[in-house]
Amino acid sequence: MVIFGITIQALATDPQFQRKLSRCEYIEYLEHTEYKHAHVVEKAMNVDCSKSSIFDDDWVDYDHDGYEFDSYDDYGNLSKIQVNTKELRTPIFILIALDYIPAIFFTIDFIVRFACCPSKRKFVMSLLNICDFVALAGFYIYVLYLAIEKEHKYIHSWIEIFHFLQILRIMRLFRVVNHLRASRVLAFSLKQNLLDMSFLGMLMLIFTCGTASLVYFLEDRTVISSVPNAWYWSIITLTTVGYGDISPETGGGRALACVMSICGVLLLAVTLPMFVNNFLTLYQYAYLDDFIEDKKAEDKGQGRVQAKTVVDAIQDHSD
Repeated sequence: MVIFGITIQALATDPQFQRKLSRCEYIEYLEHTEYKHAHVVEKAMNVDCSKSSIFDDDWVDYDHDGYEFDSYDDYGNLSKIQVNTKELRTPIFILIALDYIPAIFFTIDFIVRFACCPSKRKFVMSLLNICDFVALAGFYIYVLYLAIEKEHKYIHSWIEIFHFLQILRIMRLFRVVNHLRASRVLAFSLKQNLLDMSFLGMLMLIFTCGTASLVYFLEDRTVISSVPNAWYWSIITLTTVGYGDISPETGGGRALACVMSICGVLLLAVTLPMFVNNFLTLYQYAYLDDFIEDKKAEDKGQGRVQAKTVVDAIQDHSD
């Protein structure tokens, strides 16, 4: 259900799964953005929005430059009004409907778990339950806000932050991972190698600060405008990622970049195996009892085969 909800949310951002606004939706957008000629636009588009439905296919013609029509003020004066059709799109109806399924499912799930848990205090203090609550609260705040401020249904705005809080539901998968022995070994090995990892982080910090300051003075300000930009360049160079959006142009800067790339490879090659070796050792210890049980079962099986072979040989001899 977590993967289903995130997939629906992701597909809704794809232009292939979005549609044009209907004429009535466009008029609704104009009305809620307080466009003073919204009622005149409704007449010009020649549509009755009181009988419209979400399945109407009378889309706004965005290829059209706009609508020009006559408007009369309270004194009977004629004026020409030009309305440019701003291109707006919204997810197709099926995705909007499917988005409610995981929300309802997780709401019921949260209520039932809270009602049945033996310790309400531990439930409230759990990080995973807090993430669940924030994701649910974000969804309902988003839906409630759109019901009040309807124009936000058709434009990108800050309120979408609450909708995308549902991504926090991915944290629920930690409950599944928690029961795997390999994940517990990984967590334990991280704790055991905390000093080694902090040493690696300290080396990266020293390299980053030193080389960033150096390249800042070697390069022109049009290439590296500030030391924070140089930090970014230094990190992606040391980790051998190298996006290429910032590249040195002077000879000294290029020489420094070569040295940093080599140092980054050596740094990772020397330090990371310490963590990997410890993890593999702990992993083997964690599965030692399974290995012993399998070995015992294998030995018993071989013992039965040998005993059967001896019995068959005796019977053949007696015959």
